[in-house]
Amino acid sequence: MENQLRQMSVGEMIDAAIKLYRRNFLLFCGINALLYVPFYAVMWIIFPATAGLSVQAPGAFAIGSLVTLGLLFLLIAPLGTGALTRAISERYLERSITILEAYRFVMKRFSMFMAALGLQGLLLILGFAMCIVPGIIFMLMFMFIP
Repeated sequence: MENQLRQMSVGEMIDAAIKLYRRNFLLFCGINALLYVPFYAVMWIIFPATAGLSVQAPGAFAIGSLVTLGLLFLLIAPLGTGALTRAISERYLERSITILEAYRFVMKRFSMFMAALGLQGLLLILGFAMCIVPGIIFMLMFMFIP
């Protein structure tokens, strides 16, 4: 086994990543294309239909389309990322994997991926609040000081 887990320098990590991606380019592109190509095809079909609508008064179709595409993307992104991560780890360890095997692995753990995504969102909101809320408090404290 050529790729044993060991401490590597930054240059070695970059070199290993580039070699891994060059050797498995079609596999990694296929994993992304399986979900993202149909998603963007639907987007190209829907958005020309909403292009003529006014920005100030968007129709229910435009709003519904954006909400639907946004929710669909929230499902697609973790699936694609999980499948790609699985394929990268398997190929780094020089094990064979197909596109469908990578997605099968993710689908078995779909609830765990969605829980991780939800936790990530909560931590992101908390992080913003920890920066913004103290700033607002200090602004209010010093606003009326002459």
